[in-house]
Amino acid sequence: MYRLHKIKLLINRPVPYAILSRHYLLPGQSTAVRLHKLVFLHAFPGKPRVVWFVFALFSYTKWFAFQGWIQLLKVWKKLSPVLQEKTGISRNKQFADLLKLVFLQTTPPGFYYRYRLYRYTTLEWLNFIYTHELPNWHRVMSPDLSPKTANLLSDKAVFAREMQKQGFPVIEGDVILKGNQLTKEQLFQQKSLFLKPLCGNQKVGAYGLEYHSSTDSYSLVMSEDNTVDSREEIITFFKSLTEKQDYLVQPLLLNQPDLQKLSEYHSLITFRVITVWAENRAQPISAIAEFPVNDSSEYVYPFPVDLQNGTILALKEKSV
Repeated sequence: MYRLHKIKLLINRPVPYAILSRHYLLPGQSTAVRLHKLVFLHAFPGKPRVVWFVFALFSYTKWFAFQGWIQLLKVWKKLSPVLQEKTGISRNKQFADLLKLVFLQTTPPGFYYRYRLYRYTTLEWLNFIYTHELPNWHRVMSPDLSPKTANLLSDKAVFAREMQKQGFPVIEGDVILKGNQLTKEQLFQQKSLFLKPLCGNQKVGAYGLEYHSSTDSYSLVMSEDNTVDSREEIITFFKSLTEKQDYLVQPLLLNQPDLQKLSEYHSLITFRVITVWAENRAQPISAIAEFPVNDSSEYVYPFPVDLQNGTILALKEKSV
């Protein structure tokens, strides 16, 4: 049954499982191109090659025949006028770039705007790892993860406890197990909270619950222009979520004051650091500072961080 479920997910997947690029056939390939090619060719480790071939044929046929076109037109129609107004890049130029991204790199068109790919050459687009291909990157780069490590990567509470044992500061939180009765006391604590799936990612299913001390009231932020203020509606909403999956309840964090001066929005500024294990210690190889686009969107402005001195490179003139 589990295997049938996974096959159904692959069949219904609205985007290709990995990137297929024309650059895979060109000489002088960069490290980024070779890595993407590796993920493309070995996305299902341990499975017969015929399985890879069948899924690849099915996935890319759907993408080139209709899925890619549908997504391209929808995204271009919605976002190209906004980008043209902000940057002056014409809608025709955006459409031409999206054609290259969607059909010469089999990448969902939304990433053109989310990653601001218009700032780079088409070859540099493969310097990014896109979220839709992350599961296969993990499978290829770490094919023999132990159950303990896999659990640490997926369960936020387990990971926090392990980091606390290692002496790292962690955010305290309470776990609401799936199916357990959610109480008003767990939600209405006279402080702002952040609620997210215990094993979720990419902010899917995550919500901020803001507390207003002056009126002893709460606001559940659903989107940029939609909040819920009724306590009854708030608890009913979260009960519907915790019936389906485990949730983690934590204090709503605020930006450090000096960092807050760099952003007009109050959503959390995030630093993402990538490390490798070498010479018996973790060594950073990349760091990104993600600044919010607004106070409700999942999109961010990413800025590289200089690993030598901690400077946010795009903001160097502000002496960060």
